[in-house]
Amino acid sequence: GEDFIDHVVALGMPLPDSRQQVVDEFERRYIEHALKVNGGNVTKAAAASGVARRYFYLLRARQDKQGA
Repeated sequence: GEDFIDHVVALGMPLPDSRQQVVDEFERRYIEHALKVNGGNVTKAAAASGVARRYFYLLRARQDKQGA
């Protein structure tokens, strides 16, 4: 089956747009995983991710906005 990157490449968009779609999907999956393994605790998930809590919240909010 086709993976996500194959799907994005097949869309034939310009490289910057394609790259952004891949980064957005990676961040969405990463944040979801970090929250899951840290019991939904944003502070612990941010620390485990190596980013400031405020930045983690920003990434999470951006993903929530894109999902809406």
